[in-house]
Amino acid sequence: MASVETISTSEEISPRFQKLLRGVSDELSPEELRHAVSSIKTNFRGKFEDQGEQDLYSCLQLFAKQGLVSEDNLTLLEGFLSPKASKKKSLKEKIQQFKENRQQEVSSGKEEPGLTGRERDLEKVMAMLTTGSSRVVNLHGISGVGKTKLAIETVSKWPGRKFKADFREITEMKDVHFHVLNALVPDKTNISFEANLVVELMQQLRQAEQNSDILLFLDNVDKFAGGDDEASTFLNANFVKFLQGLLGPKDYPGKSKLKILLTSRSTLRHAKLANFDNYEVMALEKISSSVLFQNQGIGSVREDQMEKLLQICQGNPLIIKGMAAILRQQITDDTRILETIEQPLAAEPPESGIPAAEEMICAIPHLKEDKISF
Repeated sequence: MASVETISTSEEISPRFQKLLRGVSDELSPEELRHAVSSIKTNFRGKFEDQGEQDLYSCLQLFAKQGLVSEDNLTLLEGFLSPKASKKKSLKEKIQQFKENRQQEVSSGKEEPGLTGRERDLEKVMAMLTTGSSRVVNLHGISGVGKTKLAIETVSKWPGRKFKADFREITEMKDVHFHVLNALVPDKTNISFEANLVVELMQQLRQAEQNSDILLFLDNVDKFAGGDDEASTFLNANFVKFLQGLLGPKDYPGKSKLKILLTSRSTLRHAKLANFDNYEVMALEKISSSVLFQNQGIGSVREDQMEKLLQICQGNPLIIKGMAAILRQQITDDTRILETIEQPLAAEPPESGIPAAEEMICAIPHLKEDKISF
């Protein structure tokens, strides 16, 4: 059987999801573990081949890092592992309990609240995708500005079917085909990753969904969006060609419309030639930055100190949350932060105009990233 080289997307795995993956692995007997791991290694290469013959837990972690299994997508656990386990009932109960807890969390609003200061952006992007002529919209902007957050909120508002694939660390078109194919049919083990197969499957979905439009969200497409060197230009041209293949003719009688939403740090090359749209996600305005900062549960901060902290963050949501996390966990205080980083940043502003979150954290003495919980 053919196999594919899988690519890690470095998705963060929450402790509760790790607990579920560990619990699922513990339900299988040694023989069942060997069989499951062997099957995974047969169909997937890369880092899976480095795992022990019974180390299903590490294999599941790799799947989670690739986005092939997540807190909201347990198809792989339910469809691949559960039927093979002798303790089917116990395994199903574990998965079902996790799903119920997850649903309760979402319903109770314990998840991070929606957008702050992006309401107008959300309206514009939704209008571009639903009422305008846009078929592909690329949300671009600097790291941490909130592109993915805006895209996720857009997807949540989409009235029809929606699919998501994360391209972080993906560098080849075959991996693009594989991840899109897996997003469209997550309940199957996909071995072939030819572009034509993905395009054909999308046309079938559009034929079946005649009464509602489809949204395909492709996150972190940086490697395929820009770049001036010959290799990047070639990769971008093939990526745009693939998107055009998925879209098909503009007027497709008897089929639903397909819209594609991208996120990238740069504009999409050849966008105008392909009639694609770039939408820049800008830094938050001052009042929105203040609201976001105060919503992080940091307690009391003097007004003048908050003013200076927000100036340093310059409307970047990721940096605002990181700064708030430092204060909330009392790793250091606002005065110490300002003493440490205010002067260096003022003297040597970064080229982008907004300091990277990593630089902000590393600027504070004796502070390590693993101490901070966002």
